[in-house]
Amino acid sequence: MADTNNPASWLTALDQVQALGEHRIVVPGHGPVGGEEVIDDTRAWLEDYQEVAKPRVPVADIAREMSRRHPDRALPMLLWLTRGPSFGLVGPEELGVPPEVFGG
Repeated sequence: MADTNNPASWLTALDQVQALGEHRIVVPGHGPVGGEEVIDDTRAWLEDYQEVAKPRVPVADIAREMSRRHPDRALPMLLWLTRGPSFGLVGPEELGVPPEVFGG
């Protein structure tokens, strides 16, 4: 199982799944069931996240860029939940996270 606060760990887990062989059906933890493209799409998202989510980059900026790159699966709340704890941050106000990210 991948460390949820470590995108590199998720990428390693995807490598391990792909090493098992061809996948006709992939059932992700989030999102629709699909084929091998589910793994490829998840890998692309994680690689972009690693590029965009650098220390001291406000989560609101990360969410905007990930929304631009992956409009169908930006998941702004998930970005905050994984980015915030992994960088020792305490709350959305300190990060400039727009209230709409949390449904407000």
